[in-house]
Amino acid sequence: MGNLVRGAITSLPKHQFESGQALGLTNVQLYYHIIIPQVLRRLLPQAINLVTRMIKTTSLVVLIGIVEVTKVGQQIIDSNRLTIPTASFWIYGTILVLYFAVCFPISKLSTHLEKQLTKF
Repeated sequence: MGNLVRGAITSLPKHQFESGQALGLTNVQLYYHIIIPQVLRRLLPQAINLVTRMIKTTSLVVLIGIVEVTKVGQQIIDSNRLTIPTASFWIYGTILVLYFAVCFPISKLSTHLEKQLTKF
């Protein structure tokens, strides 16, 4: 996350800082009114991407990480391969629905936040 913030700050053109100083803004005013709003707009999509990636690759509170879910799903498929040939579709479909249920609201929150930031 630190690299994302650093990248968002360094991606701003140098003249943004210089223009704020030329207007006589203090550093606090410069960052509060000019730099931080622009950085937030650039940082939000990257931060949401990082959050969804973390959900998919690590355990989250009571949810099991995708590696464990996929491994258990594969074990279920292997144990039922001969009796239920379509088990893989149902198992992987269930895994898809689980992660979609977690990541879709985060994506909608991101869209809402981006709309709120563009109002300013």
